[in-house]
Amino acid sequence: MKKKYDAIDIAKFVASLVVFTQHCGPFKDYPALAFYYEIISRWVVPFFFISSAYFLFRKSVNGVLDQDTLNHYLKRLGILYGCWFLINIPYIYLEKLEPEDLSAISTWLIFIKNSLLTSTFTGSWYLVSSLFSAWAVNSLAKKFKTGQVMLITFAMYAVCVFSSAYMGLVPKPIAEVLLFLCFPRNIFNGCFFFALGKYFAENEEKLIARFPIRKALIWLVVSYVLFFSEVFIAQALNIFETAEATFANIGPSWFLFLICFQIAVSIKHGGLLRKLSTIIYCCQANVLIINKFLKKGMGVTPFKAWLVCWIPVVLICALVLFLQNHTKWKWPQYLT
Repeated sequence: MKKKYDAIDIAKFVASLVVFTQHCGPFKDYPALAFYYEIISRWVVPFFFISSAYFLFRKSVNGVLDQDTLNHYLKRLGILYGCWFLINIPYIYLEKLEPEDLSAISTWLIFIKNSLLTSTFTGSWYLVSSLFSAWAVNSLAKKFKTGQVMLITFAMYAVCVFSSAYMGLVPKPIAEVLLFLCFPRNIFNGCFFFALGKYFAENEEKLIARFPIRKALIWLVVSYVLFFSEVFIAQALNIFETAEATFANIGPSWFLFLICFQIAVSIKHGGLLRKLSTIIYCCQANVLIINKFLKKGMGVTPFKAWLVCWIPVVLICALVLFLQNHTKWKWPQYLT
């Protein structure tokens, strides 16, 4: 018998593998392959946002979360961020701080800005964005209907898009500000996808009836065609900067979630997959130091370095799970 959310757990686990692979850059010797892999994999983080919002806002009453439920979610994410921040200090120091002048006040002000608004270790911006998005969407839901919340958050996402794929259209002074704030990876990026997850939680039966698996698959293909078309058009107009945020990427992530929600599959360890996806996503920063050393220090090819880096990832996953199951310490429980 299908467990209702097993396909989503599998997709999130696969998504964590995709993100780690993207950051390792195993295809850098093959620019075309690397480009297409990057584009295809852009469904990952929006999928995370949508699924997280769905499970969160299923607990809402009349579209609004009670304060205890929201506080519990924010606290859990905040502790998760804090624990992995401490674990990833080697990466944070070597990649974010060591190249800078540590005696300058500006260095630490920028670091604080990154800690609160963008990213300190690889992947941390997703946690920061989720914290803000959950609070923002719930706050907006107290005053506006879900459709209106989606319009407001879409405007936020549009700013991210124009500081990403369409950066070439933005006047230089504004572009410099957007680059400083790292808008494609900042706290606003997740708001619209959180609103989509909330919308799904409130209209689950209608959406499934309207988009059964076969129809959703067709729309998934169409949305990917539109996604690639948008990127290529932006490149042809010489305004393309990066695909971190694009309008057409909304489709692939949305329809993939719709499909996964309906897939009939049953696995024994859905909870384990959820834990592993979180560990892999959050532990990757320190592993990327190893990846960088293998490529630059030892001359290992990007693909081989990526393969080798799975060894520490597996060891870290095994260690965290062992500590959670065989110690009385509380802190390992906060890593997932």
